Amino acid sequence: MTSYLKKYWLILLLLLSFVSVVLFWMLKRESSKERPYKECSIEASVKEYDIVFGDSDERNSVIMYFSYHCNYCRKFIEEVYPILDSLYIRKGQINLILRFVEFNQHPDVMDALQTVVCINRYGKLDKLHELLLFNPGVVFSEEFKKLISQYIVDNPNFAQCYLEHHDYNWLKSNNDEFYTLNSKGTPTFVINKHAYEGYYNYESFIEILSTEFNF
Repeated sequence: MTSYLKKYWLILLLLLSFVSVVLFWMLKRESSKERPYKECSIEASVKEYDIVFGDSDERNSVIMYFSYHCNYCRKFIEEVYPILDSLYIRKGQINLILRFVEFNQHPDVMDALQTVVCINRYGKLDKLHELLLFNPGVVFSEEFKKLISQYIVDNPNFAQCYLEHHDYNWLKSNNDEFYTLNSKGTPTFVINKHAYEGYYNYESFIEILSTEFNF
């Protein structure tokens, strides 16, 4: 074998070795990419103080850990939820469970959430929900305190709900549950025991739903 052929085969072997190493590391990196979700143990069931959009018995449930003081939570509800409602929720394909978490222990914030969950149970939530989406800071105003007082006067069932659960144990339980996800913040979504962290636009969220529910 001539020296030229020896050099040729040596170069070819070196190239093949290089390509093999590159392919190996590419495949390893691909396989080790972080999944878009974390595994968790949280069941998709409705708790007493959840806000449910859609059929509360629907198996295809999406839990959203939510705060009115979270900009991206409000953005999701204002921009993505209406499309989900039209295409999926009203048709009974999924439901959306808002599960409140709140790490600001300010009494006005806690009172506002107690008002929301009790109005949801014993009144109509729509207008109050819209108000808090538009201006979550309203809970610190005297006008909002007067609104709560008026609810208490006008609605005995609301009054009982609001006054009997002023220990906020349900909210503390939600916070503790949220901590188990090791999530950096809200919104965080749980679907089929998979936790998805952060804001998703409509297109991205539809991809998640399609994967989780085989739509």
